[in-house]
Amino acid sequence: MKNIRVLAVATIAVAALSVAAFPVWAQVITGAAHAQDMCKMMAEGKVTLVTAITTAEEHCKGKALQAAVEIRDKSLTVDVYCLEGETIMLVEIDGKTGKVADANEVPEIGARPEATHAAVSKGVDDNKP
Repeated sequence: MKNIRVLAVATIAVAALSVAAFPVWAQVITGAAHAQDMCKMMAEGKVTLVTAITTAEEHCKGKALQAAVEIRDKSLTVDVYCLEGETIMLVEIDGKTGKVADANEVPEIGARPEATHAAVSKGVDDNKP
């Protein structure tokens, strides 16, 4: 009887751990698939992290501190944070053309520019209908 109770508790514990671990495993699978999509898009656009960093450094006349590849609105973008003097710049490189899509000053690495600043820098006026 004691062996059956131990076996039952062990079975329940394994089942609980499996249920708890499933979201983590699903995220790993999704993450790998997403990374493969990014690599495929980089190959199609002939853009590498090295070329994106070089383009960003030349654009802002600074040194790259961090770069990350993202898919936004089904388009590949490489975000490169550069230090230009005492200013941190976020330079967005178009993953298809390899050209600078946008560049904005940010308060810290990892920060996104303010929505109004980004819209103005792209020539978009939010006050127009």
